[in-house]
Amino acid sequence: MLLAATAPAVAHPHVWIDYAAVAQMHGSTLYAVQERWVFSKGFPVPIVGDMTGMPKSGPVGDKYTAVFKQQAFNALKGAGYFTQVFAGNKPLAVTEARNFSVSIDKGRVVYDFLVPLATPVDVKHAKVQLGVWDETFFVDFEGTPAPAITFDAHAPKTCKARSFEDRAHAIFGGSIFPVASLLTC
Repeated sequence: MLLAATAPAVAHPHVWIDYAAVAQMHGSTLYAVQERWVFSKGFPVPIVGDMTGMPKSGPVGDKYTAVFKQQAFNALKGAGYFTQVFAGNKPLAVTEARNFSVSIDKGRVVYDFLVPLATPVDVKHAKVQLGVWDETFFVDFEGTPAPAITFDAHAPKTCKARSFEDRAHAIFGGSIFPVASLLTC
């Protein structure tokens, strides 16, 4: 019982990811999020297994992409790929990620993928918030480069993403406030 009560104080992330996200828009309507995750060095070697045939840099090829997808990516569907989208305070569902690719950059594994929303939302008519975080704090996401969330070329030039500490959606038992962005157009 005592161990359970002190677990949040001693727990820490086991995976570190620098991310960037691009809001995919049709005018002022958000329909998907294009994401890039750059893992800390060393991940996910233990998950994927033998990586001796992988390139030192660039795309990993179809064989290794399939291994990464099966061993380390597909399971993220149940967590919505850690992509948090809210309209008002209502969470919006995402569908299965598309266009998954893997590459190596300066010794770090890089995922690129698209996460479609189940129901697109018009940013002009709803308070839309977007963030990338793991509610369990097993994975630590850091938005980089700043700003971590931008818009694609189809968004009106008036669209903005303002980062803030999201106190309404605390994670890890309420002890950590993730960073999110309020989207406006």
